[in-house]
Amino acid sequence: MDKNYIYLAGSIDKFSVEKATGWRKEITKILKDTFINIEILDPTVEYHNLPPNEILDIGILDRKKQKEIFKKDLKMLSSANFMAACIFENSANIGTVFELGFAYSWGIPVIAYIENKALREHVFITSSACVVNSYDELENKLINKIKE
Repeated sequence: MDKNYIYLAGSIDKFSVEKATGWRKEITKILKDTFINIEILDPTVEYHNLPPNEILDIGILDRKKQKEIFKKDLKMLSSANFMAACIFENSANIGTVFELGFAYSWGIPVIAYIENKALREHVFITSSACVVNSYDELENKLINKIKE
């Protein structure tokens, strides 16, 4: 059986550590408990041990560090078989939107949970991702897609 690589995209900047990493930790545990040959590509792994209420602010980093993050995230995404995305509240973070576009152009299937209804129904989103209406639906759809 081939190994599956799952990239976890979603809002990070201006969110608490808990909001940015919590869903990623949860889905990682579920996927690792469900599948043997799986690797999770989580761009927030370096933030997991920060205080949960700390607000992440990528904008205060110098340009060199921002470019390193950009390159690291795209390298991870380029090796993915699937992408799971969560966009919370009204935050269509530019990084996540770019990642959706890259995944689409590279033929990487995307399953996305987007809280904001208008954004969830935007033609660019619905044309490039399988959009679901809840976080639970994201988990279930991803598990079923990996099993195919």
